Formats: sequence, C-alpha cells, structure tokens
Amino acid sequence: MNIIQNKNEIKIHTINAMLALYCAIIFFGVLSVSMMPFISMFGRVRDFLIILLFLISITTQKHSLLQWIWLGIGISICIFSFLFAYSDRTFLLMIIIMFSMSTVSPEKLLKFSILMILISLFIICLLALLGIIPNLIFYRNGAIRYSLGTMYPLTFAGFIFYCCAAGIILISNSSSSKNWIINLILILASVFVYKVNGARNDAFNILILILCRFSKFLPDKINKILTKISSIIVCSIAFLTIFISNIIPYTSNLYGKMNDLFSGRLQLQYTLFSMYTPKLLEQNISQNGLGRATTTVMNYFYIDSSYVRLLFIGGILLFLLFGVTFLLFLLRMINCNMYLIVYIALVIVISGITEDAVINPIMNIFLPLLLMKNDLILKDFKK
Repeated sequence: MNIIQNKNEIKIHTINAMLALYCAIIFFGVLSVSMMPFISMFGRVRDFLIILLFLISITTQKHSLLQWIWLGIGISICIFSFLFAYSDRTFLLMIIIMFSMSTVSPEKLLKFSILMILISLFIICLLALLGIIPNLIFYRNGAIRYSLGTMYPLTFAGFIFYCCAAGIILISNSSSSKNWIINLILILASVFVYKVNGARNDAFNILILILCRFSKFLPDKINKILTKISSIIVCSIAFLTIFISNIIPYTSNLYGKMNDLFSGRLQLQYTLFSMYTPKLLEQNISQNGLGRATTTVMNYFYIDSSYVRLLFIGGILLFLLFGVTFLLFLLRMINCNMYLIVYIALVIVISGITEDAVINPIMNIFLPLLLMKNDLILKDFKK
C-alpha cells in the first residue's frame, strides 16, 4: 500500500515539476518577444528549459506507441532538414513541447498557461507604461496601435486571443447565471485589442468565440452535424488560402480588393510563390518584418499566414504531419462529443490564415492537446 502511495506521490510531484517548467518556458517565451533587453538570453533560457522538460518527460512519463511514433517522425524530419537542407528550431521545439506535455492534465495546462501569460504581459505592459522599456506606436490609416511592451501590437493581441479561447473551455461548465459576465469580459477584450492594438482579426475572432459558447444549448445531433460540416469548410478554406494568390488572377479587380482587405498579404504571397517553391524538408526564407522598430522598413517581406509558413519554411513533410494530426484531433473530439473544443479549434484555424501564431508553441497553448489521449481530455472537460 505504501509503495503504491509513494509511486502516486512521485507521479504527482513529477507532473507538478513539468507544469512549473512549462510555466517558466512560457514566461521566458513571452519575454523573448518583448522589448525587454537581453531577449536573446531569454530565448536561450527558454530553449534550455524545453530540452529539460523533454528529458523529464521521456524518462518519467508513460507515452503511447502512437505518441512515440509521432515524435520519431517529427524529429526525423527535423534531423534530415538539419543535415540536408535548413532547420528552423521553432518546429523542433514545437514538436518537443507537444510530445512532452501530452501526458499532463489539459485543464491544468490551460489554466497555468493563461495565468503565466497574463502575469508576463502585465509585467511587460507595466514596464512599457512606466517608460522603462519602449511602448512601440504604429499607425494604420490614421489609427494608433500600441505594442504595450511587446515587439508588435499583434503579438500582444495574439496572446489575449489565446487566453480567451482557453478560458472559454475552462469555464464551459460554469453556471448560466455567469454567462453574461463571461460574454462581457470577452466583448471588452475584443474592444481592447481592436482599439489599443489595432488587431482587427483578433478582435473579430474573440467575438466568434462568444458564439461558440452557445453550442452547449444545441442538441448533440445538431452539434455533430455542424462540427463535421464546419470542419470541412474551415479547413478547406484555410488550405485554399495558401494558394489564393495563384487562384485569383493577378490583374483582376477582385485581386486588388482582396489584397487591400488583407493588408497587402496577397501581394506578399504572390512574391513568395514567384521566388520560392515548397520543399519536402525545411528551407530558409529571408524575411524583413516590422517587429521591434517603428522606422520605415525597406523591402518589407514577411509571411503572416501560419499555413504558408508551415508549408514553405517547414516543408511538405512537416505540413502533412501537423495537418493530419490536427484533422485526426478534430475527428476524435467530434466522436467524443467534445463540440466546444472543436468550435474553438476551428476559430484558431481561422486566425491562422492571417497570423503566424498557430505554429508558435509559446502563444498557441492548445498544441499539446493535439497529442493527448481522449480519456485525458474527457476526464477534465466532460463534466
């Protein structure tokens, strides 16, 4: 009896240690995309902690055969890319985090992630408002956009969006009397990122999250049909947007209007396709973005879309690995009647069309859920 109790205590302590490490990873990860000095040091600390988390996971946690196979495929692709092409460590770190945290309680994972992100943002924002670190100001069509201590206004807004998405899942079983309070908080968050950060897409996506909350009032049969249809439509649209600059004629009026609507992103993707082609393995694509400076950027070129980045920089093999993993996750959640998670995941897919946060392992705190077993997710959220 004592032996079993000791084993359980060791297991609990190990999970708590992994959660603490993960919180530290998020903290240093947020600092690494801020205007704080020594950001390169924060990045190195973050990477070291990720490796430490991985070592603890593979030596103490019981992973399934499928999880080990997935890890083997992912790391193999990264190794081959490093040996024969180019390797962006972001993808390797994303694979390691997803695998390492796949045995942890998803409720605790999301709860501590939100807490650590908000604490980190509060510290950065406070330092920026006190003038200790720069609060970058950008302008778009006369509107002022504040970065609040982060490297770019959309960075701050992106963290807020993912906190809202995770928060909705955590409070999904709250009493109906609190619904109006939760909806009010989401509306205020949407207005904040729109007015302060000038983040139109994140503001819109936060409002869509409110609609997702009403899924619990629908019958299971309706939700099952809606999630299946919406999954096909949203994922298809996300995939087609990768090639939208090739689908719409370059000289057409529609192309011009769409390019204006998406802030010149079609033109950037057209340039990308004219200069590069997707490879099996990773490849290096030189980019020149707006982060950490408000001065005019000559020859601006940055890939905003998560899916375009994954295909072109990550390569076809990683694109297929993550794409199949996500589609299987949606199917598993639909079969388990976890409809709210499906709706939230689809909103995240929509956000990835114009933002690179979906493949950011620090910002997208939902990534480890893709590898978690069904019973682990059901235990926390099927109440």
